[in-house]
Parts: sequence; structure tokens; C-alpha cells
Amino acid sequence: MKSFWQKNKLLIAILLFAITATSYLYTTSYTFEENNEDLITTDIEALPSAVFSEFNENLEESIDNTIQNKVQQQRPIISQTEEYPPNTIVEDPPENSITETNEVAEKKISEINADIPVSFTVPHISYNTDTFVSEKTSVYDLMNILPDSEFQFSGKNFGSLGFFVESIGGIMNDNKNGMYWIYSINGSEAQTGISNYIIQPNDIISWDYENERL
Repeated sequence: MKSFWQKNKLLIAILLFAITATSYLYTTSYTFEENNEDLITTDIEALPSAVFSEFNENLEESIDNTIQNKVQQQRPIISQTEEYPPNTIVEDPPENSITETNEVAEKKISEINADIPVSFTVPHISYNTDTFVSEKTSVYDLMNILPDSEFQFSGKNFGSLGFFVESIGGIMNDNKNGMYWIYSINGSEAQTGISNYIIQPNDIISWDYENERL
């Protein structure tokens, strides 16, 4: 036996070295693989969390941007809805409406400020009235707003000379016989058309149908 060990000493040493080396390599390889598995497992476990967190951040940012855009788009629509009902077409008022409104307003103001007393009489047709007018009212204006709707007159406008009456109560000027309508202010014959004379307080306006040739 002793001689066997001596003869095979080198072979046995090589065999032991091989066994030791194999055992060492196996142990090292197993440890490395185990560590790699732990590392891979850790990375795999950590990866979904990081990706999910980043995805959540991107998703929230996208949602916020979308909401802000929607709000900005809706703002003018909300403003218009508050000002006008749906399907409402906003149009400018017609010019005639504005003119009529202004005329009515001016008439009301004139009526409110009508504080100038005046007497108006037409003896030939037995027409008499005492009334009030506003400032800057002409005889022509007065005759157009007299209380009695049956009072009617007609005539012509002669430019700067004013409006001259040709008929009152259906009675016309008579050129053939020289009969004309002539008005006087406080007993004095007027020298201008009725649209040119502005009524003064307590004026007495009288119309007479008379022969101008006399």
C-alpha cells in the first residue's frame, strides 16, 4: 500500500487538485449566479415602480393641460351665454325707430316745459283758446298742436319769408275779391310768416279774414 502511494503520488496530487479546483469553481459560480439573480430580481421589482411613477406624472400633466385648454375654450362661450340667450341675433335698431324715439322725447320735454301763456283766436270761425307753449315755439308750431282737432289750416312756405296761410277752417283766400287771412300779434298786423314768429309770454294771436285792399 505504501509502495502504491509512492508510485502514484503525483497522480493522486493532480486528482486532489482537480477536485479542489472543481469544488471552488462550482461554489464561486453558484454564488455569482445567486447574486445575479438577486440583482436582476431587485431591478425587475424596482423597474415597474419607477416606470409607473413617471407614467402617473406624465398622465397628470396631460390631464391638467387638457382641462386648462377646455376652460380657456369655454370662457368666451360662457361670457356670450350670460350676455345673450342662445340663438339670439343682436341687431342695431332701425334709424326710423331712433328718429321717432327722439321726436317723442322732444315732444314730452316741450310739454313739460310749456309754461308760456298765449291766447289764440279766430273770430271768423268762432275759435278761441288759451293755452301754454314752451320756449322757441312759433305760431306755426302752435297751430299744429292746438287742442281742437277740428282746427285745420293750409298754406305755402316761402323760404326765408316763412309759412303763409291760404286757408283756415275750409275758408280759402279769395284773390278775386281781395279777401285774405291775416294774423296779428297783440293787435298789430304781423310782418312775417307764421313759421318765423316766435311766441312771447302773454301774446294774443288773432286771425282775421278781411279785405286787404281796404
